[in-house]
Amino acid sequence: MNLNQSCISALISLSLLNGCFSSERDNIQDPANTPILQLGDVSFDNSVGSVAVSWSYLGQGAISEFQVQRRITGPYELVGSLPGPSGGSLRRDALTYRDTGVPSGERLFYRISVPNDRGLATYTEGRSVQVPGARLTSITPNEGDGSIRVSWKALDEVKSVSVYRRQEDGDVLVYQTNDFQVRTFVDEGLTGNVAYNYYIRSTLSGFTLDSLPGTGVFYESLGRQLTTVSSTSNKQSFLIVPKLPNSTGSLYVYSHGLSKTEERRYSVSRYGTGRLSESRGSPRVREDRDLDPATLSGDTPGRELRVSNGSASASVELFLSGITLDADELVARAHTSGTAVLTHRWPRDQAAKTSLSAESFSGNVYLAAGRKLRVLDNTFTPVAEFDMSAEPSSIEASEGLLWMTIRSPAQLLRGELDLTGSIPAGVTWTP
Repeated sequence: MNLNQSCISALISLSLLNGCFSSERDNIQDPANTPILQLGDVSFDNSVGSVAVSWSYLGQGAISEFQVQRRITGPYELVGSLPGPSGGSLRRDALTYRDTGVPSGERLFYRISVPNDRGLATYTEGRSVQVPGARLTSITPNEGDGSIRVSWKALDEVKSVSVYRRQEDGDVLVYQTNDFQVRTFVDEGLTGNVAYNYYIRSTLSGFTLDSLPGTGVFYESLGRQLTTVSSTSNKQSFLIVPKLPNSTGSLYVYSHGLSKTEERRYSVSRYGTGRLSESRGSPRVREDRDLDPATLSGDTPGRELRVSNGSASASVELFLSGITLDADELVARAHTSGTAVLTHRWPRDQAAKTSLSAESFSGNVYLAAGRKLRVLDNTFTPVAEFDMSAEPSSIEASEGLLWMTIRSPAQLLRGELDLTGSIPAGVTWTP
């Protein structure tokens, strides 16, 4: 081969090489548009306490970034990135990324990904590295003595182990040991129904590493002895949870007897123990002694309602229904935050008990007694009355629907309300 032939051959080879990496091609299967990635060493650097991830790249297309992904037990997650080349020329690069936020005692898997604007991506294979230090292995709550046991596994190079508990005002050191043989700590004197978060800090030569965190919680009964409102043969107590948004976190216990009726209010703590605490101003006496305790039903308004008592007005807090002891009447009352009370009366009509439910969407109140369903609007004014095929044991209103239970035969019925406006024109019951 003469000199001219050699030059021509070299030019052809160079032309083919440039063609293989042409940035103008759109075919994703073309090698020119598929970068070549190769993962190199993945190692832990004991001098600074981080993982070094190295890889090589060959290509000429534009790449927005090289993504470093890490996996511990679940799927790969992005932990960092390095900027990619702008493209236009063939490049061969060697890159290294340092992961400085590695959890102690874990085996970590790494890979490199190159995103593509066509929705595809190129990945390297994954490689693993063992991080030194203590690994949190278990958190075991004990509700019997109010403690949580924290356990870990440490490698020989750990100089000391510290157990930290995370709190709102900062992390608290609860235990520390230099004894390599110690693998557990019991945190005592804790409160139930609180999530406690722990992690292990390992001290090694020249640096410290923290483990993955873990959470432990043991549950205690939130019950409270309500001896003053217990039910007896001539007394009934029942629980009412306010429906209005500004009443969340509180509840009423309405206790009705022949000598007096009381309403005790409790606040539910949203933080800490979650225990019940009696509200100030409790108990409140209600004048409902004319009603038979066995026939009572109660609920709170689903919408704001105020009623007048002379020149003053007050917010309605409690709806109550029942059958009178002496006058043989059906009664529905709206109790307020003051002394005002709205009362409606109907003939008993052989009713054995009452069931009352207020609906939040329309504000209507549904009162079932005997085989009659009565509807009161959002001003607590009677507006409709419907016959029922049986006397319900309970009734519940919810966003345009009624639910009713019947004792004999035992049934749950769904009531479709015929609503042309806010007041129902009828109700259709189906099993």
